[in-house]
Amino acid sequence: MKKLWVLCEEPAEYTLDKVRCVFEPMGADVAWRRAASELSSAGAKNALEGMSFIRRLWRVMRAVHTHEALLLNGFAGRVHWMCIVLNALLWHRPLGFAVDTQAGESFQKCRGMERGSFRRAIRNAFLGWLFKRPYVYGLPGGSGAHVEFFRSHGMADERIFVLPMVVAGARYRRRAPREVGGAVRFGYIGRLEERKRVAAALSAFFVCVCSGMNVEFEVVGDGPGRASLEEVFAHVPGVTFSGALYGEAKVKALHRFDVLVLPSAYEPWGLVVNEALEAGVPVIVSDRVGARKDLVEGERPTGLVVAVEEKGALEAAMRRLAEDAALREEMARAAVERMRGWSMPQAKAALDRWLRHVASGS
Repeated sequence: MKKLWVLCEEPAEYTLDKVRCVFEPMGADVAWRRAASELSSAGAKNALEGMSFIRRLWRVMRAVHTHEALLLNGFAGRVHWMCIVLNALLWHRPLGFAVDTQAGESFQKCRGMERGSFRRAIRNAFLGWLFKRPYVYGLPGGSGAHVEFFRSHGMADERIFVLPMVVAGARYRRRAPREVGGAVRFGYIGRLEERKRVAAALSAFFVCVCSGMNVEFEVVGDGPGRASLEEVFAHVPGVTFSGALYGEAKVKALHRFDVLVLPSAYEPWGLVVNEALEAGVPVIVSDRVGARKDLVEGERPTGLVVAVEEKGALEAAMRRLAEDAALREEMARAAVERMRGWSMPQAKAALDRWLRHVASGS
């Protein structure tokens, strides 16, 4: 019997890096739920959701039957349900859920499940049943609300193992000294859609420009909101729209930034924060960004956290970092230091701990 079967969501850059650096060295078998990702130009062959129902059922049944442990990235897809039901009915293999979601309001708002709704009640009842099974484990991507997601649905602490949300740090680290002088360069990387609140960031930037500050803002990404954003903000001095960039082109764009801005109304984690900090780029994130507790806040903060509901907070944060080069430099040093303890080796060690735990039967 093989040791571990991993179901990954999609072939995004960070997932491909994790497969290469963590799962494959452990001898894990990796399957993909979806064949393509908006976050990568790569593709995955034989994605399960591209198969017929019968073929997909056979592949999942065979995976559950022939592996000692299962790791699912997520729990809401049809393939996840197949795995959950088959395992519950037939084998009771150790089943880990590696998720980046936060419990509470942000998840409900993202999924359209308002407080007290029937869908929310059904979801909570299902997770309450599932997370109380003795063979089911939580592998949250971070601490705080990510751990609480499992606790709030009845999972015991001894079955929760933090599996850090990480990126391949070497890919993003600077290979040349940071440019000094000139305009302070803010930037955004990600999908251009309403929940990302890119318009709010550009509006705050516009106020900074009108006050005479020497600043620039580069928007990297694409999506349904791009046309309206360009229509309103493309004429603002210092604003550029670079479109979607992947691989080395995205890294080069990140290295042009002095500050990354991620003001999302809902962001389960925000791996672009990892990428920025690996490059020594301080960040401004909203209080709805899941990575803030583990990667931004602390005794040596790596950026500023702003409240989504607080009017003028984004503008004040951008103004503060634009005007204080010493603070930016201190946060840049703290960022590089923070990421030394939040990388692929830590993720591999965490996964090893979980597998040793389930193998021991404790």
